[in-house]
This record gives sequence, structure tokens and C-alpha cells, in this order.
Amino acid sequence: MRTILGVFTLSLCIVVNVYADYKFKINEITEIPLTEVESLMQLYYETDGENWVNNRNWLNSNSPSSWYGITIKNGHVVSIDLQNNNLKGKLSDALSRLVYLQDLYLFNNQLEGELPESICTLKMLKTFNVSNNNFKGQIPQSIGSLENLRELILNKNQLEGSIPESIVKLKNLFGLSLSSNNLSGTLPDSLFALKNLVFLNLSSNQFSGNLPNSINLLEKAQWINLSDNQFTGEIPVGICSLVDLKRLNISNNKLTGALPEQIVALQNLIYLNVTNNDLSGIVPIEITLMKKLRGFFIGRNKLATILKS
Repeated sequence: MRTILGVFTLSLCIVVNVYADYKFKINEITEIPLTEVESLMQLYYETDGENWVNNRNWLNSNSPSSWYGITIKNGHVVSIDLQNNNLKGKLSDALSRLVYLQDLYLFNNQLEGELPESICTLKMLKTFNVSNNNFKGQIPQSIGSLENLRELILNKNQLEGSIPESIVKLKNLFGLSLSSNNLSGTLPDSLFALKNLVFLNLSSNQFSGNLPNSINLLEKAQWINLSDNQFTGEIPVGICSLVDLKRLNISNNKLTGALPEQIVALQNLIYLNVTNNDLSGIVPIEITLMKKLRGFFIGRNKLATILKS
């Protein structure tokens, strides 16, 4: 441990010496604790900060609040917003020392490697968005430790494996997007215990199995996209009780059976896409009476094309 601390201290001294000709002096920073300054410095160097699109004032000012993308409140870093900023490299455990962090926006960059498990120690985190990077490996198993999380956006990476069971602990989760990864397995029951979930996007993965009727527990859901997977079985009738639902996309799966007659109960539905499945039967004529429905797509099934009562 002493060796590791010695190496880090030496590295820190080198950093300070490199910037000796600038205004940055780590020992004069009073806005935030030294541990948080060190974490930001490590983030900068490990993600090629010199070549960011915007690195205004980073390591060039004694006021971290002036560093591009950093928000400080009550003497602590509460937000990092470095989206679309050409970050490269891996995320280390450095961020775990920012214990007051609430929002982390690192989407649309070139970050790689695995998502560090230590991220899950940030108990105050509300937004975690690292979409459109090159992360691989599994979603951290202890993701459920982020009990204040409201948005978990991991889409457009190379993540694999299943959805961790611990996700059931994210009682405050408002939006979940895991689309365009290599995730697989069946959907855990814990997923449908997230009663505050409004936005759910699991599209373009390799999920399989039946869609459980317990999907009706997502009573606040307004936007559900389960398209481009390997789901089988019938469309669960439970989905028809989600009266706030506005958009439903379950296209490009292997679903069978009929389109539930109860689907007409979704009077707030604006968009419904069930194309490219193996559905059969007759489409309920009452669908034509759904006043808010603007997009209805049923092609590449065995559904009757003429609506009948």
C-alpha cells in the first residue's frame, strides 16, 4: 500500500511540476477537498485530457468550478458533464472518491474497458449516462447499490451478460436504456418491480424467453421498446393495463399468438409497432377508435389485414 501511495504521490508531484508555468497550484485549491482534486486530475490524464474537444481551465486554474464540465455545490463536485468531448481510455476507480457526485455525463466519447464496480459506491448518484462508447464486459453486479439513481443510460456499447438481479433496489429509477449492446438471457422479475420506471429501452440485444405478465407492474411506463431481440410466446395481456403508455415497440422478435383485444384500453397510445413477428388472428376493429394513435405497424406477421369486429 505504501508503495502504491508513494507512486501516486510522485505522479502528483510530476503533474504539479508540469503545470508549474501555469496558474494551477494544487495546494492553493480551497473550493473542494484535495481527494476530489486528485480524482479530477486522474480522470483528466487517464482519458487523454490534453486532446479533449474542450478542456477549458482544466489544471490551469485554482478554481475547479471554472473547469469545463464541472459543477461544484457546497464545497464538493456534484456534476461532471463531458459529453461529446473526445475522452479516450478507461475509467478507473478515481471517480469513486467523488462521494458527493450526483450526475455523470460521459456519453458520445471513446471510452473503453469495463465499467468499474467502484462506480456503484457513489451513493448520491442520480444520473449515470455513458452511452455511445466502447465499454465491454458486464453491467456491474452491485449496480443496485446506487439507490438514488434516476437515470441509467448504457446504450450503444458492447456490454454482455444478463441484467443484474440487484437492479430491483433502484426504486427511484425513472429511465433505463440498455439498447444496442450484446446483453442476453431472460428478463429478471426484479426489472418489473421498478414501479417508478417511465422510460424502458432494451432494444437491439439478444434477450430471449417469454415477456412476463408482470410487466403490468410498470404502472407509470410511458415508453417501452423491446424490439430486435429474441422474445417468444404471446404478447402478455398485462401490458394492456399500462394506461399511461404512449409508445410500444415489440417488433423484430419471435412473438406468437394474437394481438390482445385489450390493447384498445391503451387510449394514450401514440405509436404501436409489432412488425416482423409470428402473430396471427384478426386485428380488433376498435383500434381504429383509438384517437391518439398515429403510428400502427403490423406488417410481416400473419395478422388479418382487414379489420373486423
